[in-house]
Amino acid sequence: MDDILENEIKYKETLLGDYIRLSKMSKANSQKYETTINAFLDDLSRLYKKRKKD
Repeated sequence: MDDILENEIKYKETLLGDYIRLSKMSKANSQKYETTINAFLDDLSRLYKKRKKD
């Protein structure tokens, strides 16, 4: 279980970093990007709390 959780956290952190880089390169609607980034951060926060419990 720990390996799966750690891999999921690592994957989502990498995905978030890539998404942030892409959104900075784009001049499109920044509100849409901000909403998506906040969803990523909320999900990562949930995973961090789950990791802390275990």
